[in-house]
Amino acid sequence: MVGESTSRHHWELYGYWRDTNPYLSKRDDICLYSDVISSNTSTVESLSKCLTLNANGDKVHDFSDVNIMDIANHCGMTTYWISTHHKYGIVDSSVPKGMSSANHFHYLMDDFPNEAELYDEKLLAYLEKALADPGDQKLIVLQLMGTHIEYKARYPEKFTKFTHKDTLARLYPYADTDQRRTLINDYDNANVYQDYILNQVLNILSCHKEEGNDVSAVYFSDHGEEVYDYRNFLGHTPQSNMSWLHEIPFFTWGINHTCNQDQPYQMNHFSHTLLDWMDIQCNSFQPEKSLWFSNLDYGQRYMGNGEKYEPTLGFKKQITHPSLSAFNRRK
Repeated sequence: MVGESTSRHHWELYGYWRDTNPYLSKRDDICLYSDVISSNTSTVESLSKCLTLNANGDKVHDFSDVNIMDIANHCGMTTYWISTHHKYGIVDSSVPKGMSSANHFHYLMDDFPNEAELYDEKLLAYLEKALADPGDQKLIVLQLMGTHIEYKARYPEKFTKFTHKDTLARLYPYADTDQRRTLINDYDNANVYQDYILNQVLNILSCHKEEGNDVSAVYFSDHGEEVYDYRNFLGHTPQSNMSWLHEIPFFTWGINHTCNQDQPYQMNHFSHTLLDWMDIQCNSFQPEKSLWFSNLDYGQRYMGNGEKYEPTLGFKKQITHPSLSAFNRRK
């Protein structure tokens, strides 16, 4: 599962002060990784690195290398790329071109051009159909719209959970207008809806597993997002030098590997993790670059513009209101 524009700093599971993970926080079957960062800060640059078998992880805007769909096809798996994005949008048209080798290739905004509000839950029926298709070796990728900008359009009205603005005015110095505080609320509501979708996907997979099928899942976002969190900035930008925009949520479900949860990792080498996950051997596979390598040592990580990455202070450290120091979340 590939999220879109989702910052781990707005996830309750990573210590955010709002309950933006009401569904996932109740699950005891996911493995959350605390220090995974994206390889870049826009969709094409990020996914072109983590979904192609690029040994050095240094190419930008390039799907010319063998990608994970090509490899899975070659190994006899049935492959699916199912997305709620446009097939050929202005920004990320390289992604569908790169992933078009999938046996089943769906871009729902093109499948449903007359649907005014197309939410990520539309993916669920496609997932269930893919799971029901013949064959027991499948790679299914769901590309969510997630929390992409125009946040208000990313969730149905019934998922409007956060509306108040007074607290935001105290905690976000740069959210100095009601319009900006509304955008923060909209972004957090989009995260709540995405949490619901991810939980629904895992429920579907759980049912499939109970029927005796071997299924597992990985979720990550392509890059992060800023919503006036600590400076006067909204959205994301390609090849950024901001650590915040690289810091993404990452979890697994149903995978035996549970090591390195707190080890630093960057998505440049994620194709090697995928090969490890699918137990595929090839000359280009470098096991030491898999997230689950027993002696993982990623070394220095770099931001999209080539500068050295240094972790952002945790979100709670951005809150300086003295009266909040006495409060702690229940474990």
